[in-house]
Amino acid sequence: MSLKILGGLANGRSLFVPKGDTIRPTSIRLKRRLFDSRQNWEGKIFVDLCAGSGAIGLEAWSRGAEQLVLVEPGKKVVPILKKNIELIKREFADEARERSLSISVNKAQDWLKFSLESYLSEDVVLFLDPPYHLKEVYQKCIKQIVASGFKGELLIESDRQKGPKQDELEQLVGSESIKTYEQGTSFIQVFHFD
Repeated sequence: MSLKILGGLANGRSLFVPKGDTIRPTSIRLKRRLFDSRQNWEGKIFVDLCAGSGAIGLEAWSRGAEQLVLVEPGKKVVPILKKNIELIKREFADEARERSLSISVNKAQDWLKFSLESYLSEDVVLFLDPPYHLKEVYQKCIKQIVASGFKGELLIESDRQKGPKQDELEQLVGSESIKTYEQGTSFIQVFHFD
């Protein structure tokens, strides 16, 4: 399987992907729906809480995000994620010096527990897409975000058949989503905190 960055500075660049079913990348069509709708991410700090290959976060960085934090605990996945970061840093060295890219080797809920306090501003976008069947991860992460005083945007990817449904996520967040992107049974809901 190959993943490519769809737009922005690194448009068309191929990314490394772990072999097997270690990760579940966001479908290209769903990713395209999100990023065609929002082309410009300038001024945003993008935190991908279940980064996998880094494709979603690197897409946001390619389209202007000021800072990118990729959170990933998988021992088999982190080396691939590092290769993708190095690929981008090598090819776009000047931009990478000005707009940072970093990896945090942590579970999403641990990163939220220890680091979210530094990322509560309205310029922050959190992207949460654990393996769909891990409902407990969704619940723990969303509860931590809601309790933190977070002021930015939360994007949550799930699947109507395999993961929490849209109304379940809205109940966990405590508000309706402001936008939903759908592809087949998968979707990304956008929540805004103020």
